[in-house]
Amino acid sequence: MGKHKNRNRFKAPRHAAISRRVAELGYESTETTPTNFKTVIENVESKLQLPSSSDKICGLQILSNVLDEPGILKEIIETKITKLIAPCLVDSHPSLRNVAAATLRILSDHGDICDALIEQDIMTPVVAFIHKFAEDVKPEKKDQKVSENSDTFNHVINLLWNLCESSSVAVKYFNSEKLLAILTRFLNPNDYRPELVISVAQCLLTASEENQNALNILENEVGVIKGLINIKSEEPASILLRTLAAGLMYNIVLKEKSGSQTELVVHILSLLSTTLVTDVRSLVHELTSEIPVEGNSSSEECTKINSVENILDAQLVAIEVLTNIFTCEDEESMEEDGEDSFSDSDVSEAGEIFTPCVSFPTIVQEAVSSVELVPRLLSKLEPPAENVCGILSSNKDSQRLLVKFKLLQTRSLFCFHNLVSGLDVQCLGGADKLFELWTSISQEVLKSFEVQGEEFLEAASSAMRAIILKLAAEKYSSSIKLDQSDLEILFSATKKCPYDSIRAILIRNIGTFGTFFINSEQESVLDAVGTFLLEMCNSSKEVWIIAEAVDALMDLYAEDETDASAARINLVQRLQIGAPVLKTMIRSQKGKLGDHLPLVSTVQSNLGRFIKYKGKRINKLNGC
Repeated sequence: MGKHKNRNRFKAPRHAAISRRVAELGYESTETTPTNFKTVIENVESKLQLPSSSDKICGLQILSNVLDEPGILKEIIETKITKLIAPCLVDSHPSLRNVAAATLRILSDHGDICDALIEQDIMTPVVAFIHKFAEDVKPEKKDQKVSENSDTFNHVINLLWNLCESSSVAVKYFNSEKLLAILTRFLNPNDYRPELVISVAQCLLTASEENQNALNILENEVGVIKGLINIKSEEPASILLRTLAAGLMYNIVLKEKSGSQTELVVHILSLLSTTLVTDVRSLVHELTSEIPVEGNSSSEECTKINSVENILDAQLVAIEVLTNIFTCEDEESMEEDGEDSFSDSDVSEAGEIFTPCVSFPTIVQEAVSSVELVPRLLSKLEPPAENVCGILSSNKDSQRLLVKFKLLQTRSLFCFHNLVSGLDVQCLGGADKLFELWTSISQEVLKSFEVQGEEFLEAASSAMRAIILKLAAEKYSSSIKLDQSDLEILFSATKKCPYDSIRAILIRNIGTFGTFFINSEQESVLDAVGTFLLEMCNSSKEVWIIAEAVDALMDLYAEDETDASAARINLVQRLQIGAPVLKTMIRSQKGKLGDHLPLVSTVQSNLGRFIKYKGKRINKLNGC
């Protein structure tokens, strides 16, 4: 679990609205809820095939009005209507280009559709637009009215950003069509509006990640990026731009393998930590006293909402980059032992139970402490007050803030997971504080699973796992303040969890907890953990979940000191009964195991040896 660095996992949802130009054109919006999407799509298709630009704009307006309706995306993908929309990006009519770009941007905000857009050749008109119309975007000051060309270009850059976030094919186009060289000229906040510079910086940050071709060009723009980092303004847009620039600098630093890399990373770490200083929760609370409880907000109120959103976005970017900075590769090792020896290295998941991630360099640990990164990060875990959440959700313009705040909590947990692996316990606040945090996070996990959502639960349970592994690895059993009744609550929640991935992490958590009760006076707790894991072996329909439970059992009972507990719960006999069933399930599900196959194969190969070894130990214990 050491590495949480996935191109899709940390993507902040961006809820783009239809271009303001649509309203200016005077096309009447219809707020109906269609019951037959096929009819709607056919209507849009017919208008898009008419020669008149106004008809095409009207068709796009009809489509934009239903994009939030459940089921519409499936119809859009199946009908391939985007093949009719995409050519509008390079139409000679500027307003049609604008509306088409806005519509495609909204579509691409739904990540599920990006692959379909790529398959339907969206990149060809996107690339053509950038090459053809970038020169038409003229410098604009912040207080100027946004030109149509600038607005359209901003939509297309956001579309490109979404596509690069979701697809490696889009990144290949980005490289081969030399888009980076075109976009970098828009990184000047003195010439271009903040929202355009921010969009370009976001797109470049995503497209340049682990992209050597792009980084070779981007490193020629280090002076420009440093200029963005050195912006002194504390305006929310400036904070976001500084943070994005720090992320770009980190991408470049990763490319360099020089001895000064660590020092540069520490500097970037400090910059990102500064972004987290702002108490965005307080800002959200203040905002709700200034916006209407229901309906739409005024222009001034929307400006305030956008300012808070910029701070949220800045902190989301900062935490994402920090998560990658503190990514730690797990070390896997498997030792070949004889039949009569068995250790946790045989079955542990990437050797994780008592093999902590290599510590971060001292200079990094010192920097983490000096900039108070851990408390700043943990401060993001507290949600807004319930009444504040109610106001945010009832106001149409502020609803996205609530979504992003939840995402901020989720990313903070993933980042903390990575931090725990490589920091000293004292840098994390001490063992007792760590376990208090574990308890606090577990209370969130044990709430309604459906309310919390799968991604948050994965982040929370992973953070719990990292804390327990750290305490176990460093022998802080005295900090564990749990008894059997507490564990019973965790047992029940694990059984009820509807998400397999979360259940697997919780099973691992429980298995590690059992290790704290080896050689303790609370033998019944160890027995309860073992019994629970055996029950999980019999209750899952997914063989990889069973493998997780078996693996946790073998980790827990690998020590000879657990022989008495193993005998009390009939561990060997019950595993002997379950082994043939497990083998049959592996055979039937092998084709769909995917990333779980290595663990399942390891468990299958080790289980027989474990049963034989532990059986001998128990027989010896019983005098046989």
